[in-house]
Amino acid sequence: MTNNTSVNPSEVGWQFVPQYYTFVNKHPNRLHCFYNKSSTFIHGTEGEDGKPCFGQQEIHNKITSIGFQDCKVFIHSVDAQSSANGGIIIQVIGEMSNKGEAWRKFVQTFFLAEQPNGYFVLNDIFRFLKEETVDEGDEQEPEGVQAPAPTEHVSAPPAPPSPAPPTFIEPEPVPAAAPAPPAPVAEEPAPSPSPAPESQPQPNGHAPEAKPEPVPAPREPSPEPAPE
Repeated sequence: MTNNTSVNPSEVGWQFVPQYYTFVNKHPNRLHCFYNKSSTFIHGTEGEDGKPCFGQQEIHNKITSIGFQDCKVFIHSVDAQSSANGGIIIQVIGEMSNKGEAWRKFVQTFFLAEQPNGYFVLNDIFRFLKEETVDEGDEQEPEGVQAPAPTEHVSAPPAPPSPAPPTFIEPEPVPAAAPAPPAPVAEEPAPSPSPAPESQPQPNGHAPEAKPEPVPAPREPSPEPAPE
């Protein structure tokens, strides 16, 4: 296939990378399909001598020995450039977690070569990156550097004391005062109800009409005797 100058390397990279790592996660037994008999594959850790694998069968055996199982990949960056003979070189930086293990940073470089129906992986270099840690005991001050002597007669004003944080004290419950006993109230005898007069039945079946009781006339005051 002739060189296609209209191809955008970045678009090809972002189409290839998700597809490749999807196979790493879901179909690792078919990952060798991205390569062919002229491909070269290296997989290892930073600083170690990696033995390259040549051809599709050796690459398949190496991938099987790695043992990808529920492998998850987090991509940090994808860089792609056009290369010789219409090929595209891609570099991926990310993190990988295989079999539920801890995440490890890695860098992987692909060279995609043209073929009649697209591209195949001609070269593949994978490296886990080592995490560098600095121990506190290894930190040393550079020699020949001395701290400047403090200037005399110059003193910084004392910093105002920072106010102490407020202390929150939960208030204790206040006992409620006992209510004063109520004053005794003299009980008055309840008036006994006077019996109502019974009505006597009449021959015609009607109740007798209640007659009003006579009201006594007011008594006139008796004349007092005159003083002698």
